[in-house]
Amino acid sequence: DDPSFQKQSSLEMSPLTGNWRMVWTTASDVLVLGANPLVSVGAIYQFISPPTITNVIDFLPRYQNFLPPSLVPNSMARAEVTTRAYSRP
Repeated sequence: DDPSFQKQSSLEMSPLTGNWRMVWTTASDVLVLGANPLVSVGAIYQFISPPTITNVIDFLPRYQNFLPPSLVPNSMARAEVTTRAYSRP
């Protein structure tokens, strides 16, 4: 046994730890965002570092999709929601 080894909870040793870009979802609270007439949903990410998970959604004005990038400055908006979870003993 290695004395320097510190016991970690199963949550801290999660194989999901890391930064993820979502490519598909069935979450209705995210899907409904695409119906907004003013903005379109850009990239969606999850940053997982137990016990913290941060969900990030990028929004782009819909008019940016119709104009050349040289005419419109990037005006992305970002929403972030951070939650904490702990395993029960």
